[in-house]
Amino acid sequence: MRALLSRKLSALGYSIGQKLKLRGVEATCLTNRRGDCLLLVSNVFYGPSWVQIFKSLEHLVPSPTLVTHGNTPAVLIADSPIARDLVGRLFEESKVSRGKQVHLEGIGFVELESKPKPDLKLLALPLASIVFVVSLGIFWGNSQQKSQSVGVAPVADSCIVDLSPAEFENWLSQTLESEPALSVGLEVQKNTNLGQLNLVVENTIGSAAKVTGKAVCADGRERLVNHRIDSSGEGAVFELGS
Repeated sequence: MRALLSRKLSALGYSIGQKLKLRGVEATCLTNRRGDCLLLVSNVFYGPSWVQIFKSLEHLVPSPTLVTHGNTPAVLIADSPIARDLVGRLFEESKVSRGKQVHLEGIGFVELESKPKPDLKLLALPLASIVFVVSLGIFWGNSQQKSQSVGVAPVADSCIVDLSPAEFENWLSQTLESEPALSVGLEVQKNTNLGQLNLVVENTIGSAAKVTGKAVCADGRERLVNHRIDSSGEGAVFELGS
């Protein structure tokens, strides 16, 4: 738990207890002024989003509430064996529904009309294979060029325009992770090993932001960006229609 959130909770009358050892979430025991035992459940970068946490626990009695004093909302629930069991299973259950819902301010939780966000672990092997194949091609081309009098055209470096839509969306999400907030009018220019990203935030609804621009390769090739992204970093990224 961050120091700022801890100070705010203390100011609101909560006593902060031990942190539970759970995978994929951060769960901290709290006690209010009446002596009630509570759990504050927050998301971590590799686990379920705060939206998924809330949806998985919203059927509990009493109903969970959102604490919005941190960078992203946390979920406050009554502590009980049932609640701890549910929180302990959140990480595995979130793999099935990851990226299917988003919270829109003034509307609530809605289903996304897009494919679920790909699991980064599943993309690791394909990306590693692409890098290996490209590196092998460059090495082989250079070897052939030295051994033969006839010149061989150099192998082009891998670029973002060569990736699939799912890989492109994953690259876009990772590139924007370092941005503290996606506010309207924000202009982003970033250089990565797969290309340069130039975009602007056109509008936002809650944690969802529409971004437009383009990704440019070193050889001048371009790929348009017209996507919707959850600025909390855990929601889905998907391409919008023209």
